[in-house]
Amino acid sequence: MDTIRLFDAEWNLMCFVWEQQPITASATAAYALQHFGWKKNTTYTVIKRLVEKKVLRRDEPGFFIVPLVQKHQVQQAEASALLEKRFDNNIDLLRSTLQECGVSL
Repeated sequence: MDTIRLFDAEWNLMCFVWEQQPITASATAAYALQHFGWKKNTTYTVIKRLVEKKVLRRDEPGFFIVPLVQKHQVQQAEASALLEKRFDNNIDLLRSTLQECGVSL
């Protein structure tokens, strides 16, 4: 699971899919047009990438898309990657950095 990395566009689309699952690709494209200004082909390309990453599954008939991972799993994987990459797995360093930024823990 920790190998899954979502680009911002993928994350934004997945947030909608997680809330609406299962949902058709066409309904997802309509949402993306309204909220992101994406054309249908753009949305379908993002869906295809998410299927290739094994984050989504495509079901027929009707081209329904279903998440294969939960939102919290992606959040955990990305938090773990951030901690490792930027803070050398030092949670205290992350905590102090967040406090310096004004984040209350």
